[in-house]
Amino acid sequence: MSNHRFTGWNTSVTTYMEPELAVDAAVPLNRPGEILSPAAFLLLMEGLSYAIFSVGVVGIIGNSLIIVTYSMVGFSDSVNMSYLAMAVSDLGCVASIVWSGLCWNPPFQSLLALAAREVVLPTGGFSTTAFAKVTALTTAFVSLERCLCVVFPFKVKTLITHKRTMYFIVLNYVVHIFPATLVYIAVRFKWKFDEQTNRTVLGVTYMQTAKERSLVDFIWLFYSLPLQFIPLITVVVCTIFLVINLNKSAQWRKEYSSGNPQVGQNRRGSKSRARSREDRIGKTVVVIAIVFIVCSSPAALNNASTRAQPEHRATGQYRNLNLFVAGSLACLNALNSSVNVFIYYGMSSKFKTALNKLFCLVDN
Repeated sequence: MSNHRFTGWNTSVTTYMEPELAVDAAVPLNRPGEILSPAAFLLLMEGLSYAIFSVGVVGIIGNSLIIVTYSMVGFSDSVNMSYLAMAVSDLGCVASIVWSGLCWNPPFQSLLALAAREVVLPTGGFSTTAFAKVTALTTAFVSLERCLCVVFPFKVKTLITHKRTMYFIVLNYVVHIFPATLVYIAVRFKWKFDEQTNRTVLGVTYMQTAKERSLVDFIWLFYSLPLQFIPLITVVVCTIFLVINLNKSAQWRKEYSSGNPQVGQNRRGSKSRARSREDRIGKTVVVIAIVFIVCSSPAALNNASTRAQPEHRATGQYRNLNLFVAGSLACLNALNSSVNVFIYYGMSSKFKTALNKLFCLVDN
């Protein structure tokens, strides 16, 4: 029976090992032509683990604050529901990435009786990918909602209701989280003796029946290219549209104020105030989208390249480089899931006021 084994940082950039290439995930390969030597690879991965931990701590604290703050602000705007859902998925994503990073950190490995580089994929890799997909599709949904507000300003409230937003959020989580849990059908945690550390540690064994291998193949396929590129392309198109509209809106306000200076200085009227409010929300979405595009595009391109060129995969000649790139992309992913608290605080007056009240920085 084939001795398949898994390795890698997360499911979006790795594949299961062919029998003749099956190796322990804890041992980097030293193949002819490999760009990173085993020593350099382990040193770089340890450095990445510290970087990911630093970013991750900020992300865990920041997303926790977003969840609490938007619970205080309320959900009179459906977009707040999406922000809250995104914060929950970002929290899950960054926590999974931090755990994955710690599994590559030697001091951490010595603390627990774990074969850390074996357990990292089923305990951190699949959940990282699942939560990242939730965040990606939520970002696409928010961007699309802002575009509909521009195209159908008087109908958008009937098109995207609170109930429909809630249905989308629940469906988004179920569709992306449930497949990641199926991997545990093929995974068995077992105690084994580690000769290097001379102690018994908890490791992972993957079941090898045709049914279980087909199940894992399905999970790989499900989290494959279409689900990665569709939200990214949607966000890119919507962001371009929103930027063009915001520029038009800025020009309109300029002409409105210059044509009616008294109104521009004292009161802009309900139409102007409503448009300014929509513009602020639009700008917030644009900034979130730009951060998402910058942090997600490298992962999408790397995913495409690993599938097009077998030598760039975890089973190929440049395995060490593949895993290091995957770790670097995980750090970008953690960054994407950690910065929203600063965006909301700088661009949303309601969020800023609620957060200040939370820390008793303003009078209630």
